[in-house]
Amino acid sequence: MVNRWRRIFDEFGTAKKPPSPLVGRTQIITRPLMTAAEDLFSEDSDLLLDEVFTD
Repeated sequence: MVNRWRRIFDEFGTAKKPPSPLVGRTQIITRPLMTAAEDLFSEDSDLLLDEVFTD
């Protein structure tokens, strides 16, 4: 464990790693909505998005 801290200190000049720069966008669609969409399209693969999201 001390060796890991030493490597981090040698690389970053501190024993604490900086936050990852690889932070993406927050998710717009939640997992339950994605699952519902997957279920819908697995039942009818010819379904078009404009048929699903009607006004």
